[in-house]
Amino acid sequence: MNTTDFKISYKGRRSFSSFKRNTHYVAGAILIVTGLYGVIMLNNEMSTFYGILLVGGILNAGIGFMGKYLHHEHSFITINPEIIEFKNSSQKPKTVSTNNLLDVVVESNKAEFITVDHQVSLYDFSIFSEDEKKELYTELDKLKDRLITV
Repeated sequence: MNTTDFKISYKGRRSFSSFKRNTHYVAGAILIVTGLYGVIMLNNEMSTFYGILLVGGILNAGIGFMGKYLHHEHSFITINPEIIEFKNSSQKPKTVSTNNLLDVVVESNKAEFITVDHQVSLYDFSIFSEDEKKELYTELDKLKDRLITV
């Protein structure tokens, strides 16, 4: 492995799958139609409830049109000869020393770092592009080969 750091990071909003986007469209349309019906046809004390449904439907459809999650994610992994540092979007950054590393198990879109005391740290890298994943696979293979030779 090189003496320089290998780093990949992602900061942004993840896109919806087509199923999730379509679900937002349908749910938004249902809420809008129900809200409009209640506001227009029923003139009573329930019109506030139907107004809330209407606003919720507009927001739901808007989120579907936008097509991305509202929260930002920040994921990264840094590999150097001494340590591996990584962070998934909802976790605290973790640091694993390569001297204490027993094995690296690489599966599709995730890596497991197993330490000498049999603790397992999982890193999910499904957020990265295919080119970045290939680079990461290469670096993890180099790390794994280095562990075997030591």
